[in-house]
Amino acid sequence: MHTTPITSNINQMDKSLSRDFKSGQLVIGKIIKLFPNQKAEVQIGSQKMIAALDVPLRAGEQYWLQVQPGDEQIKLKVLNPTVNGGAKVTAEQILSHLSMPITHEAVSLAKYLIKNELPILKNTLQVAAEWLKTSGDQNQALQVVKTMMVNNLPFVDEVFKALQSQGSSESLYGLLTRLRQELKLTPPTNVTNQLTTLLNEIGEPLQEKLSADGLQKAAALWSNPEASAELRAGAFSLLQLSGFLSEEENANTVLEKLQVNMSKGEAGESPILKEGQKLLTAYIQSLQSGHRPNAEKLLQAIHTLSGISQGTEPVLLQRPAVLAGNLLHAALSASQQSETILNLLTTNNMVDDAKAKLAALLNNKEPQVTRNLPENVNRAVQHIFENDFKYVDLSKGAAAAPFLKEIIRLLGLNMEHALSSQENLAETELTGLKPLLMQLKNESHGAVINELADQVLNRVTAQQLMSHDTGPIQQLFMQIPLPDHQSDLTVEWSGRRTKDGHIDPNYCRILFYLDLAQLKETVVDMQIQNRIVKVSVFNQYATILEQAAHPFVTLLRDKLEQQEYKLSGVVFEEENQRESAAVIPAIRTEVYSRMDIKI
Repeated sequence: MHTTPITSNINQMDKSLSRDFKSGQLVIGKIIKLFPNQKAEVQIGSQKMIAALDVPLRAGEQYWLQVQPGDEQIKLKVLNPTVNGGAKVTAEQILSHLSMPITHEAVSLAKYLIKNELPILKNTLQVAAEWLKTSGDQNQALQVVKTMMVNNLPFVDEVFKALQSQGSSESLYGLLTRLRQELKLTPPTNVTNQLTTLLNEIGEPLQEKLSADGLQKAAALWSNPEASAELRAGAFSLLQLSGFLSEEENANTVLEKLQVNMSKGEAGESPILKEGQKLLTAYIQSLQSGHRPNAEKLLQAIHTLSGISQGTEPVLLQRPAVLAGNLLHAALSASQQSETILNLLTTNNMVDDAKAKLAALLNNKEPQVTRNLPENVNRAVQHIFENDFKYVDLSKGAAAAPFLKEIIRLLGLNMEHALSSQENLAETELTGLKPLLMQLKNESHGAVINELADQVLNRVTAQQLMSHDTGPIQQLFMQIPLPDHQSDLTVEWSGRRTKDGHIDPNYCRILFYLDLAQLKETVVDMQIQNRIVKVSVFNQYATILEQAAHPFVTLLRDKLEQQEYKLSGVVFEEENQRESAAVIPAIRTEVYSRMDIKI
């Protein structure tokens, strides 16, 4: 919360402050200074204001006060409960004053609000007490209530459940994985098909993608008539390295084998190959009979089926084997079931083994895979990673920035904003994770899928709720699934807004939370003051990390200087940051408030 300066005119009130308090709220106030006409400067939490009092009070003392109905000026009524009494006694007195039953949950909640100097309102106390009854973790529920109050969030079940979901021990990646697996077992619909495709893009580990589709993508690149000769040759070599094709074969012999197999009617379940086989057979017959006009028409039909633009040049008759390769590319590009298609290229039934071997080869050193292989193979690998698997190297800022924007779109974090400004509404905004999950819940897929959909929706909604403005401070929150680490990356930005509404890059703070298999919980706190950067790393293996990171500190300093930042230092601390690293506690807002004052 921002601090409002006391003006010389004690009757002038900040209307925005008045709106922060509601009639009936109970607060602890300290009387700073007394003025005539029973007015006083009162401090409530971090706020100072001028308020009208119902009875004379003593400066320097703390009192329990109740906000009274009023227009612009805050009016406060002094209550009987003493601030200096025991916590339980005071909590029970407050509950009695509000005519509420003295239950365990209500007393615990009242004590927590008193301890954290949060305002108490009867209806919010009643609602929150019910939340505590049904919550399995009372401490976490109290932290959620504090977050909602500090950030002035709507006091409704949907908001509470969304924020509470952030305290779950299961990662967002884990939830997405379970949902992806359950969707495989449910009867497919248009929504489940779209959702499965999206979940594969967001949450499928690279190794799984390579195992499932690596061989298909390599074969599609080799058979792509519009790819360069270098890329096609490199892709063909990959197929040989995987053992799918023998070292003795060349591209021509494989294409001829494909054409022969297609002529035998072995097109599998591919509609493109089934239709292509008929056209190709007729084309060959027209060539053999010397009927060129008919051959030209059939060739154009094959090109259309293959997705090849024909232009205005005269038709040049082509070898049937080449046309078979073009049809193969179209079939591989359109099909998710590639095994029967790939079997047309080989007689050794090595598809599964070749898939595993190629996936291991591709994932050996990620896209920098194959230093000992020919350059054309490396280029083919890079092409497959960047174009087919959308691989993003997060260590490179140029790649990370568009990746984060794409994740925001894929998760559907901008859905409500897009709906509120329909003139800029793009269809892509309605095919993100959140809108698809909302559509899924309108279908009947069983209790397990509905429960998982609710949990994921809550996690996405929590990200939206925790991205907000507090006075001049803008806070952004993102939780990004990291499939290859089977974990999440949680990122929080906080800083003053610039005139154009963005976070000021000269004064801001960025927090990273990671929970990795070997390093366990890691928190990176990057604070920027006047373009001077301090990085603090908290981890139980801080000493080991510091030694490992030492060679990279100079590189970090140089890279920051290229962006006109100055690194003041990188410190590693061996400290248990579980409480600080939790994404729910409202204490985070207090940290940002202190930073606001420092700025």
